[in-house]
Amino acid sequence: MWKSIHQVLDRYALSLAVYFIVAGASALIEWTTFFLLYASLSPFTAAIAAFFVATAVNFVLSRRLAFKSNRSGGQEFVLLFVLSAVAFLVNLGAFTLLFALVGIHPMIAKIVGTCAGFAANYVFRQFVIFFRASHASLQFPRC
Repeated sequence: MWKSIHQVLDRYALSLAVYFIVAGASALIEWTTFFLLYASLSPFTAAIAAFFVATAVNFVLSRRLAFKSNRSGGQEFVLLFVLSAVAFLVNLGAFTLLFALVGIHPMIAKIVGTCAGFAANYVFRQFVIFFRASHASLQFPRC
């Protein structure tokens, strides 16, 4: 069991680290967009718009920095947005639960919602949308 866990970590740790940076940049864009739109839109509309802006940025960064793929950019784009819809439901669900039902400040609820979608997004990108090998594992060979 430990050997298999070690093999998974050995294979995907660098990819996860690179995606963490990509996701961090995307999250900052999502939170900034939400913050800017919140003043003029409803919290839910601002949350939805911010998610889509961040997903577009995440697509570009994922494709260029984190993952390698054999698919065309168009196929990747469609897959990313379809599977991001699932992650979006997790994101918006957490936001709605915390903001509307629990009464937590909308910015805090948005941050928690973003974090809730992180794991699903990584799994979808690493194992479904993009080729199994990441740019990170190709650029940093093992010793």
